[in-house]
Amino acid sequence: MPSPTPTATFVQKERLSAVPPLLWMRGVWRGKWGLLLTALVALAAFGAASASGGPVMIFALIGGLAIARVSTQTTFRPGITIGAKQVLHLGVILLGAQIALTDILALGWQPLLIAMLAVTVMLSGGWAIGRACGLPSQHAMISAGAVAICGSAAAMAICAALPKSEHRHTATVTTIMLVAIMSSAAMAVYPIAATQFGLTDTQAGTFLGASIHNVAQAIGAGHIVSQDAAQTATVVKLMRVACLVPAIVLIAFLFARGASDDDGAPAKPAIPLFLIGFVGLVVINSLGLIPSSLADTMGSVSQFALVMSIVALGAQTTAGDLFRTSGAAVSAMVLQTVALAGFVLLAVSLL
Repeated sequence: MPSPTPTATFVQKERLSAVPPLLWMRGVWRGKWGLLLTALVALAAFGAASASGGPVMIFALIGGLAIARVSTQTTFRPGITIGAKQVLHLGVILLGAQIALTDILALGWQPLLIAMLAVTVMLSGGWAIGRACGLPSQHAMISAGAVAICGSAAAMAICAALPKSEHRHTATVTTIMLVAIMSSAAMAVYPIAATQFGLTDTQAGTFLGASIHNVAQAIGAGHIVSQDAAQTATVVKLMRVACLVPAIVLIAFLFARGASDDDGAPAKPAIPLFLIGFVGLVVINSLGLIPSSLADTMGSVSQFALVMSIVALGAQTTAGDLFRTSGAAVSAMVLQTVALAGFVLLAVSLL
């Protein structure tokens, strides 16, 4: 039997190398040093946040900026690229294990309606606020989505669904920094406001869960009020997280209209496939197939993966880009935050 020709051998090797799992494993191995560096910086960010009480997202960004110089080296660049993409995807997928539709439905129709209205109004109204402040359309959408849904995770997921642009990356990093600051401020101020307005525990939990951006701060604010408020805030906040998939699909289609690829062809909606994993875990958890201990572990892994991805994004950003954050971005984030809080407080009072 004749031996394979060099061309046939080459084709066979190419087919083997095209198998997605093999490519994935090869990429992870090639990026091991960058992933290790990103993970170590993420651990340091958690340590600094625990010691100081500050937001871990800010420390993650600072750590990422600190390693920006080495991130361009061949040894670290592949792993940092994986950290900014695939590790982010993992973090978002595992968020689905925190959501059980049965818990959401058990809370009643009023909190569900308020949460869905808050997301809908802020996605459109927040984008309009950003544009009115002078932000580019994509930056305005990333900022509005972070405020409307789930803070840093939403900003990064929306960025992945938008057409490629020159300033998309910097807009995302800027939004992560600002939304972390605003979430921390809200965690301190909103429980006081809930008490001053005489809200019940359920109303306070609904207000906090529907208006604070990042998940951890929303839950923390609920604990400041009461245990019942914390439970309500957790479920309401996860309602907003559950809106991530339909929001990203809609955003992807809207922003693909009129956009074009590098070759000039009309751009196709960039719907991230990792959303399928997110939805799958929501369904599995809603069926009660994920033990609570495993769900807690998956939540911790999700948080660590998201912090790792923020470190990687920071490493791909120059300090000059970040420090040139325009007053428009700050103004938009503040106005979006205040508008969301005002809308939710009004809705809670009326319903």
